Amino acid sequence: MRNTARLVTGITAALMVISLVSPATAAVGARSAGAAIHSASAVTAAAQAHAAGVEQAGTCPSHLGQTFYCDYARTGFLSERLTVSGNDSNWGSCRNVDESFINNTNEYVRLWFGPNFGDPHACLNPGRAISNLAGFVFNSGSGAGAPIENNVASSTESTSKCTNPI
Repeated sequence: MRNTARLVTGITAALMVISLVSPATAAVGARSAGAAIHSASAVTAAAQAHAAGVEQAGTCPSHLGQTFYCDYARTGFLSERLTVSGNDSNWGSCRNVDESFINNTNEYVRLWFGPNFGDPHACLNPGRAISNLAGFVFNSGSGAGAPIENNVASSTESTSKCTNPI
């Protein structure tokens, strides 16, 4: 706990310096003490896991009110491959490499089988996280029934609700 307190003190000092240099940037660090301690603990746990050679499960980020959805190459949210906000018509080298997925947005995310939003597709409600895509299928559009795991090529983020969420 003493190391965590030192880390929180260090973070606080760094934020004070940032606020002197750029007041707008200081808002990034204007979190509650509890959140800072949680972050410090997470940093410590991640450092310990890295030192032990253990891969930590990913968390899908948010920054300054912008949220993202994330795709992972392994189950359990390991080996993050793609972090997106908005639409992505072609996942490029991340295409068809998806074992787990987090929708960390306040909107609905559709995963598409084909590039350029080609059917079939599946929709995830806001906040939905799937640690293993095995067994899930594209359940909407032409060609529905194809497995989602390792078959996503593009994605959209929308305020239109899912009619058949996975």
